[in-house]
Amino acid sequence: MEYNYSRNNSGGFLLVMDPINVTNEPTSQIPSDGIVVRYNVSESDTDTAGCPLQVASKFAHSIINFLKDIPNQSGSAEATPLIYNNTFFIPASVSAKVLGSYETSTPAGSLLFDNNVVENFGSSGYFATTASTFANNLFYGNHSTSEPAGTGTMTLDPAFVGPLPTSSTSSGPSAFQLSASSPAVAAGTPLTNNGGVDFAGNAIAAVPTIGAFEGSNNLLTNGGFEYGALAPWYSSGPGAAITTGSTAQGADAVVTAASGSGVNQNVTGLVAGATYQLTGWTQTAPSGGSIAVGVKNFGGTETYALSTAAAWAPVTVYFTMGSSSTSATVYCWKNSGGTGAGYCDSMSLQRVTNPVNLVSNPGFESGQLNPWVVSGTAAPAVSATAANIGTYGLLTAVANSGVNQTITGLTPGGTYVLTGWLRASSGEGIALGVKAFGGRETYQSVASTTYAAGTVIFTIGTDSTSATVYCWKGGGSTPSSCDDIRLTPLG
Repeated sequence: MEYNYSRNNSGGFLLVMDPINVTNEPTSQIPSDGIVVRYNVSESDTDTAGCPLQVASKFAHSIINFLKDIPNQSGSAEATPLIYNNTFFIPASVSAKVLGSYETSTPAGSLLFDNNVVENFGSSGYFATTASTFANNLFYGNHSTSEPAGTGTMTLDPAFVGPLPTSSTSSGPSAFQLSASSPAVAAGTPLTNNGGVDFAGNAIAAVPTIGAFEGSNNLLTNGGFEYGALAPWYSSGPGAAITTGSTAQGADAVVTAASGSGVNQNVTGLVAGATYQLTGWTQTAPSGGSIAVGVKNFGGTETYALSTAAAWAPVTVYFTMGSSSTSATVYCWKNSGGTGAGYCDSMSLQRVTNPVNLVSNPGFESGQLNPWVVSGTAAPAVSATAANIGTYGLLTAVANSGVNQTITGLTPGGTYVLTGWLRASSGEGIALGVKAFGGRETYQSVASTTYAAGTVIFTIGTDSTSATVYCWKGGGSTPSSCDDIRLTPLG
């Protein structure tokens, strides 16, 4: 079963049958065995609100239904049902299980459930199965206690291109394609006899993407370094190499030397005058100093974002092509400073169709806080000593101090990128984050003593049109700073 788009079906997405006794129906003794379910998109199945015909049922339906046990017939070409590389979207209105059985909560038998994206805002989970295999799935949204564990499991936002469906509308299967910055890209586990192409007909990569759609609209080649070699990246300075020792996603990343080391990629075919977003995941080793993701040779001033994070975190750079330029050089670079290596992974470049910054007074250049709202018990201040670029920045108090701004008119189900520059004292941190957007509050904390970039990627809830972004200093003994905060739609 492959290449299907299912929406708002009362009985769920799929029914898998045990052998049953039906008079004068000999094939009823043949189970739904040896099945392969791949490259399908299931949207809001079991949710029939608004449908003209409502069907009553004595069963509580699941997205994937089993009559009783999981059929495993010996001698079958595929004795274990294989469910892989599908995308399931479950809205808040749905209480159906992702995997369920009509007659038992602990079915016998086993299945394989790999490389699936499950964005679940519903209120239920999965049946209990101890013999089944779960690997390299991305589970996002609400996490029930029955959600299966497994090797390679992710719980990050898949960053669909959207807009995601609301309670009354659907954007079709294309909304569930992945943006270039999605953690699902090149993060799947390779499977044999995988059909060769995804939902949209794209070839399956050697290291597949999680979900029904392969790859993304990433303009970089080998952006996740999953080829096992640098090309078409090339070294800048000595010591850069492919590593499997520490990665953000997938099996490989690039590691630099301690200083004067990195990789570049030349990108052609860009649009003169267009704005692009460059995102990379970075990490520094202990005492590693900072590492930069940047761009040059695009007809404008070289620009980059620095990160000192010791744990993997994204950084983002926006740039606008020169009026007669159609190429650029992007890079990951470890400059002097620090004695440890730097790491880069999951590099992506994509055109921004709506590059407007949705944050008002983003750099505090008005000299006042408005329309930012003070949060916490200790008031921050606009100060020239806190400036990153321009004249002013925000200087927090030593603790319990920050500002927030609520952005309205956002697209339900749309994915957005929040960026900002932050500076803290040694051993302390300051956070850039977002809340009240119909999803779980998320933030990135920066502990750099010089200005460093923070990036948060999030998806608006399907019934939400606003979000509250913030800069926040929770604890410590020294003021911190933030500046140049930006919110932009992804893609």
